[in-house]
Amino acid sequence: MKMPEADWITLFSARLLELLGSSETSSELASASARLLVYLKAEWCCIWLTRGSPGELELAGAQHREAGKRVLVERLATGWPTKGDSAIWHEVMDRQQLLAVPVHDSFQAREVFGSEDRGRIARDLGASSITLAPLVYRGEVLGMLAVALAGTEDGVAAGASRPLSTALFNIQQVSRSRAASLQHTLSALRLQTIVDSMPQGVIVASVPEGLVVAANRSLTQLLGREIEIAAPLSRYSDLFEPAAMPDISHLPFELPWVQAARTGHAVPAREMIVKRADASGFTVSCSATPFADERGNTIGVVAVLQDVSDRKEFERERQDLIGMVSHELKTPLTSLKSSAQLLRRRAKGRNTGPIADDLDEILEIIERQTYRLSRLANDMVAYSSARTGALELEPTRFYLSSLASEVLPGVWGSTDDRKLEIAVRSEAPVVADRQLIEQALVNLVSNAFKVTHPGGTVVVSVFEEGGSVVVSVRDEGPGVPAKSAEQLFKGFYRGPSQRHEGMGLGLYVVRSIVEAHDGKIWLESTPGKGTTFFFSLPRADNGR
Repeated sequence: MKMPEADWITLFSARLLELLGSSETSSELASASARLLVYLKAEWCCIWLTRGSPGELELAGAQHREAGKRVLVERLATGWPTKGDSAIWHEVMDRQQLLAVPVHDSFQAREVFGSEDRGRIARDLGASSITLAPLVYRGEVLGMLAVALAGTEDGVAAGASRPLSTALFNIQQVSRSRAASLQHTLSALRLQTIVDSMPQGVIVASVPEGLVVAANRSLTQLLGREIEIAAPLSRYSDLFEPAAMPDISHLPFELPWVQAARTGHAVPAREMIVKRADASGFTVSCSATPFADERGNTIGVVAVLQDVSDRKEFERERQDLIGMVSHELKTPLTSLKSSAQLLRRRAKGRNTGPIADDLDEILEIIERQTYRLSRLANDMVAYSSARTGALELEPTRFYLSSLASEVLPGVWGSTDDRKLEIAVRSEAPVVADRQLIEQALVNLVSNAFKVTHPGGTVVVSVFEEGGSVVVSVRDEGPGVPAKSAEQLFKGFYRGPSQRHEGMGLGLYVVRSIVEAHDGKIWLESTPGKGTTFFFSLPRADNGR
């Protein structure tokens, strides 16, 4: 038996009052109202609420009489309608009129729903009629309602939209009132005075409403626009975009204060780009911390923003300086090394006796120290290139086994108090920049010799594992504590017990070179027994 219109509207309005008392936010009320409409009248129902920028809708409630079809309703309603659907938007949102949506006319359905896929979903949901109605209270558009019926009964969407609009307006007023109450409490604690005294930009927002409770003058100056108290914080979301951070680029962008409110945990400083009106931007560092009431419930979040443009510019200038000085050093150092080698060869051929031995020793010291400075200059160039994303590769096909056997003995083979062993268990080729891989290998072996005790042995091995060629360098040093392992690969880092020469660039350079070749680098260490560093490169295909 069909319920008379007056009866179901009365029941719907009464139940809305109950839902209004039990809902915390307008989204909760919308979701519960969609379920109620389906229970009373509709085959399926959707409710969208206005969010963020004017003319933007967000799905807040979707329900179908058959539980298994709810996902289809959500699929239909997500991302539709938009302001681009001009006919729908003009009729419902601008003119605030009801709009009947054709269901069985595939051509018209495609025009209204924006795609054949949505039109097909609408037909599959099993309704005979769909009506869109604006949710309006005192001229303010709060959202949109879609009611789908199995029959042709008129007036359902119109009858439901009026009490639903009133309920949504009331709960929004309650949310604003809660935000105002929170602001009053914070003001009682002189929060605004504290916030305004901070040089960083600070904003405080309520949770779960997401309304601005406090914002300081520094934030207004930083963003270049006024932050309105009690306004939705989402209104300012379009000012921000993620900074380029490769380690998190695979993750969806979430504003720090949104993450803090969602998780209830503090979010450490993260770099973002603030967009200016002229489409330019600058970098800020932002951290966010939630705070709770006396019962432990999260009621707000504080975000702190600091302009780091000067620091970023300084870092860029430092990289440029390092790169420039390094390039300028390479040529004279190469000349000095070659001259020392030439003098040493000539001295050996013409002179004998103690004086000749002393001269040879002096020239050997010059040659070795020049070689060390040359490696340092190369590391500085590679560091600067890696930091600025300008590390250029000139790949060739070669064998890591040959590289190790040819290069390393000539550099360390004559060392008196430490031994070098090379174990080759693979003759597989790689395609890589030979000069850079040599630099990486020499850095690892150099570090191994520094930490290996006199009389000890450094072992370099080349082997295959899976589809990669692996190089390992094992020393007999003191080992690396687990807490310091990741720090070793950072630029300019030197361990607390490190007393050897160097700037702490070597391992950063090695990792940058290896990862630029789509390789991997890792270490295994036992305190007191030494450390083994590994790096792997993809094995070259036979046809390459």
